[in-house]
Order: sequence, then C-alpha cells, then structure tokens
Amino acid sequence: MLLKMYLIWIGIAGLLCALAFWIDKRAAIRGGRRRIPEIVLLSLLSFGGSLGGFFGMFCIGHKRNSRTKFHFRFILVLSCIIQVGILLFLWLRQGGIL
Repeated sequence: MLLKMYLIWIGIAGLLCALAFWIDKRAAIRGGRRRIPEIVLLSLLSFGGSLGGFFGMFCIGHKRNSRTKFHFRFILVLSCIIQVGILLFLWLRQGGIL
C-alpha cells in the first residue's frame, strides 16, 4: 500500500516538475515573460520530481549548462539516489525481505 502511494507521488511530482521545466524554458525562449524561480524548480526535483527533472534537463534541454547550473545536476543526482533508495526500501519491505 505504501509502495503504491509512493509510486503515485513520484509520478505526479515528476509530471509537475517536467511541466515546470517546460513552462520555464518557453518563458526563457520568449524573453520578457515571468520565469519560474530556481528554488521552485529545485524543490520540485527534491520532493519526488527527479524523473521529470531528467526529462526537463535532457529532453527539453533546460538548465543544462554544466558551468552555471551545476547545482541543478547535483540536486538532480542526489534526489534521484534518495528517491530510488526509498523506493527500494519500500519494495523490499513489502516483499517481506526486510
């Protein structure tokens, strides 16, 4: 039950994160429009949106500059490791191994 809820959370957060990256990328291209603050994008990455963050960074091509946006890659990798760890823990716990 907890694993299923976590997977739903990860899916929703990933979609929201990818949508936020897409909206911010469009605003950056058009210029003059209001942008999404970086703290919001980083928070979405941290609270379950790492899959959407990967999509936003590598498929949409947003926040990919490795010199100026290193913190995005760092938070993305760290969040992904933590989220996969939680997923594995819940999966192993549900399977009766732990």
